[in-house]
Amino acid sequence: MPDCYPQLTDTQRTVRDTIRRIVETELAPHVEAMEHGDVLPYPYIKKLAAGLGMAGTGDLPAAMAAAAAEDRLEFLVPAAVGIEIARVCGGVRCPTASATGRWRARSASTARPSRSRAGCRGS
Repeated sequence: MPDCYPQLTDTQRTVRDTIRRIVETELAPHVEAMEHGDVLPYPYIKKLAAGLGMAGTGDLPAAMAAAAAEDRLEFLVPAAVGIEIARVCGGVRCPTASATGRWRARSASTARPSRSRAGCRGS
């Protein structure tokens, strides 16, 4: 799969690679079960958020510590998280946005994991 990032600095590349590794470790192994409706994505999204250092600790904050102002991580990090989740499976992106409070929550009766295989590895 071609890389969709523009030219990155060394720090930006380190941050992107860290995000990629965390997504591959915390989310990728569970995509198949989520797509078939065997499990809901939220427990895995919580583990992903913890892996990304949402509590201020972990590999990502450590990778970001070396950043300079010109690295513009305030733009790179949210985009890279979305891109790397989409690399694993695009169907997980919407529930992730919902879980992080970016989209209006649906009622429990209409919230379901994606069953679409479009855009996922191995499809």
